[in-house]
Amino acid sequence: MVIARDHLRHADAVRGYQRHADDGPFRRLPVLQTREHHSRIAELEGSMHRRDRRAMVILLEVVGLGPVAQMPSIVLDHGLLTVLAERWHSESQCFRLPTGEMTVTIEDVWQILRVPMMGTLIEYSSDAGLIRAACSALFGVDDIPHDGMTIALHECISNLTLHRGPLYIMALISGFLLTDKTGTSFPRGLLPLVHGIYSGERYCWGQCILAHLYWDLHLITYHGQKTVGPASLL
Repeated sequence: MVIARDHLRHADAVRGYQRHADDGPFRRLPVLQTREHHSRIAELEGSMHRRDRRAMVILLEVVGLGPVAQMPSIVLDHGLLTVLAERWHSESQCFRLPTGEMTVTIEDVWQILRVPMMGTLIEYSSDAGLIRAACSALFGVDDIPHDGMTIALHECISNLTLHRGPLYIMALISGFLLTDKTGTSFPRGLLPLVHGIYSGERYCWGQCILAHLYWDLHLITYHGQKTVGPASLL
């Protein structure tokens, strides 16, 4: 991949290709690492009763997340991801290559992940009452371990008294669909979303995942983030 990186830089020089003046020169980024957590998802799946696993498979098919849940772990080329990230332009949301501009589109999301493109919009809730109600409906308790904004997912998984089904959905979202830097926490404001999924609600995932990927690339290119989520499959 070092060869590919040097080849692209050489092509840039030969063609006289540069970013716009306000972008500055291409910057060398450390080789990116991916953050996906199939092991945690597999751990949860293994701890579920066979009947509950069958019910979860049916539920995920109903809400349109079946293909994602069945997607195997894929080894990605970290060098290639790094080369592309070095050429990301946040303002136009595209990769600027020697041959022209390229971007990831909503059609790519559908073709690769097969997630729903239509449905209820995904929103982060700041309503404490709504969050507590969702937590009570999912786990039978008013609250679970958190630091105010995020839920300590690993602590919840270790607590065998908590229902495995909602935790599995939380792990699928935080570990694959909408990962953060660590992938070990879950946004507390998304508990109503988990409750909606568990109730059979179908959400509009495609646009949300694409926007999350764009934001990931912005943080990598301009703010020094060194990891990229599983949406890098796109």
